[in-house]
Amino acid sequence: MLEHCLPAVPANESILCDQRELQTLICSEVHKIIIDNPYQAKLVSFQGYHSKLIPIAIAGIPSMHICLDYVPELLAQPDIAKQMFAVRLTASLCEQYGVHKTFTMAKLCISTVVTLVGVLPARSVISNIIPILPSINSMCQHMPVLYEDWLRLLAIFLPIFATYKDELEEMKQKPWSYSLTNS
Repeated sequence: MLEHCLPAVPANESILCDQRELQTLICSEVHKIIIDNPYQAKLVSFQGYHSKLIPIAIAGIPSMHICLDYVPELLAQPDIAKQMFAVRLTASLCEQYGVHKTFTMAKLCISTVVTLVGVLPARSVISNIIPILPSINSMCQHMPVLYEDWLRLLAIFLPIFATYKDELEEMKQKPWSYSLTNS
């Protein structure tokens, strides 16, 4: 159902208004579903959804804050796409909810990414971790106390940046070719 909230290229103002109305209705229904059965939020989070839907869901579904409870489990999954989804989800939650639990989950996300950078092959870091760096930056903008962790992560990236400079340049030219299966 959430995929119907993806922004379409609006042809005119009327279509844009209709799209916003549809997003509001869908988000309202998903909120009701989560209130009736909070486990549904976990199910949806573990299934994952397009990264462009994360900020829409967080802003439009007030009950999505309970997803903070599932971030550690998502980060512990062996599937890197689920781990990166958890980072993106946490970044959007940081924007919406500036509470201690959000800070704790953001710190856990950064720590997990630091660990992944240390154990993954460099090419996997380039294709999986670099696309979520803007999410980590967003966490830090909303919770500046995380900047020290952010700088530590960037320092770890320096050798990778130096070694794979050409590939990173290509990534800037074609960012879509390095994204995680639309997530």
